[in-house]
Amino acid sequence: MTTLITLSELATHLQTTAGALKTRYNRNPLSLPPVVKLPGDRRLLFCANQVDRWLNSFVVTTSPTKRGPGRPRKGTLQW
Repeated sequence: MTTLITLSELATHLQTTAGALKTRYNRNPLSLPPVVKLPGDRRLLFCANQVDRWLNSFVVTTSPTKRGPGRPRKGTLQW
């Protein structure tokens, strides 16, 4: 059986508030992990496994390349 977590538990895991996550879900449901809705229950529940997979999809593995300070010279611009 999978472990279900509530919206407030997800909020503490993501270090934000439950209200912010609820607003985010109402505006764009795809910006959060998949929601589990049980019949007769109005709460937003999440599978812990899917939350972990969702978080791992945002891990940055490479650092961006460093740019030099200031504006590039005219001779190095690529048209």
